[in-house]
Amino acid sequence: KATVSVLYCGKKKKKQDQKIMSGPCGHEHRELGGHSHGHSHSHGNGCDHHDADRESECVAAGDSLIGQIDLARVRGMNVSEPDNIREVFKTWERRRDPNGFIESDADEELLIYIPFTEVVKIKAVSIVGGEEEDESSAPAKAKLFVNRDDIDFEKAQDLCAAQEIDLQQGPLADLEYPVKPSKFSSVRDLTIVIPNNFGADVTRVSCIHLRGANMKISTDRVVMHAVYETQGQLNDHEIRGVLDGDTKAGV
Repeated sequence: KATVSVLYCGKKKKKQDQKIMSGPCGHEHRELGGHSHGHSHSHGNGCDHHDADRESECVAAGDSLIGQIDLARVRGMNVSEPDNIREVFKTWERRRDPNGFIESDADEELLIYIPFTEVVKIKAVSIVGGEEEDESSAPAKAKLFVNRDDIDFEKAQDLCAAQEIDLQQGPLADLEYPVKPSKFSSVRDLTIVIPNNFGADVTRVSCIHLRGANMKISTDRVVMHAVYETQGQLNDHEIRGVLDGDTKAGV
């Protein structure tokens, strides 16, 4: 079973030079249990199956958000080979492909900033990492921040993540972790912060897969224009004459 921890508001430590977001703090834990089917299903998309694994694969492939990721603007922090970061975004079918991965540099922390070309609704996140020879390099926890393009490691400790997920260990632990719908219904960008692994010196991530829906709304920010009157027009203003009581045009 995989345990998903939802963090409404929490922080490990308070830094003196940071503003702390206030709010009610608490965790919500949800147990995800597997199931199997004794009968076949057909979804009209070529997916006929007899077990939950194939059903999950069909659903995940159909709702993949890989096409909405703005790969040119993806960036990371504490990544040993930054040019490889775009290679971890894989289709669900390639989630176990060990080729194309990133590793942390100075320590076990990783940060991946993921902007989208359009506003999306995220339903589930899958993060695969580690090696078959060394599963301890797999990420142990992920903090998800929504619509914050200014997150760094310090802010990730101080601010409230939209959700925290306790990840399963090993490169084959390719589970989907559902996210809270109210927090991920209108996402322009997503920041994934991985604070630790299972004991290795560096953290390895070989696949990030996001499942959801495209909301068909551009992420371009709307620029509001205001028209101001720079010079008053005499005919637009009337004042009462002081001496004769007549209405005269003036300013």
